[in-house]
Amino acid sequence: MIDELSGKTIVIAGVGPGLGEETARAVLREGGRVVLGARDETRLAAIARDLDPSGERVAFRVCDIDRDEDAPALLALADSRFGRVDGLVCVAARIDVGGTIESTALADWRKVFETNVFGTVRLIQAAIPALKKQGGAIVIVGSQSEKHPDPAPGFIAYGASKAAMHAATIYMTDQLGPFGIRVNRVVPSTMWTPTLEGFATQMAEAQSKTLAEVKAGFEAQMPIGRMPTGLDVAEAIVFFLSDRAAAITGQALFVNAGEWMA
Repeated sequence: MIDELSGKTIVIAGVGPGLGEETARAVLREGGRVVLGARDETRLAAIARDLDPSGERVAFRVCDIDRDEDAPALLALADSRFGRVDGLVCVAARIDVGGTIESTALADWRKVFETNVFGTVRLIQAAIPALKKQGGAIVIVGSQSEKHPDPAPGFIAYGASKAAMHAATIYMTDQLGPFGIRVNRVVPSTMWTPTLEGFATQMAEAQSKTLAEVKAGFEAQMPIGRMPTGLDVAEAIVFFLSDRAAAITGQALFVNAGEWMA
């Protein structure tokens, strides 16, 4: 794709090392502008400087989607800096709660749903008025865990929260389509990002294995023989944001190297 997003402003929530940063980089490559939100201001500022040292096509502010005021403020920044919003990418999620149905406390379920469901809905509601002005695209990042527990069967609350957003997408597709707003989901499996690399390093130490051996274990069930990267998933997100997907809405695109097939 070349300049597929020229003139478009894309708001991305959940920009840290990994998928959020890769998505922003891909949007800029395609000629777009990005408004970045994340909880860590220092890291967010560093990412913004690395993406565009001039700051001409990048704006950012702290955004914790668990707080009522942060999402509207992020969208207001997009309007004040670039005058429009053409797309919203919901990357922000909480994945730090593990356990089974018996071991996961209700308080932990609430924490996961507060971010992954209520926080995502809060962000989408804040973006709708701007998107209604000219139409646009919402892309929600799902998780293969909502359909297929392996290779992390202990994340029941996380998988359930992502499944809830699948159901919400079905409703939003009908409700927002008349305004020219498309809603799609990109659903990754395990993907090789700095976050996973850190987790895999801990696994390697605990299991007396090398990092390469742990990575190979993740990839063993992937027919193409390698794990998706953050960039692989970002490319799918950019496709949904672009006019190439102008007639596509209400869909889920699995980016999983063939690990699981519906």
